[in-house]
Amino acid sequence: MGSPSFAVELIFCKKKELVFISHLDLMRLFIRTFRRAHMPLYYTQGFNPHPKLRFDRARALGVASSHERVLVYLTALIDLKRM
Repeated sequence: MGSPSFAVELIFCKKKELVFISHLDLMRLFIRTFRRAHMPLYYTQGFNPHPKLRFDRARALGVASSHERVLVYLTALIDLKRM
């Protein structure tokens, strides 16, 4: 588990067919991607721990955007050469 030592900011676009993905499904997509990449995610402390992500705001279904931000909290540095 550990404490959130690092926060990584990702910027992405939500266009074309992706506008029909809900905010909750988008969060699940990011979490699943990070787990498959074996990233050292920070998990919340509590009865039901989950990875800590922070989006700027939830977009309505069907709304496109070209500059979405998400903060991902990690417990260790990532070696980008290994990825």
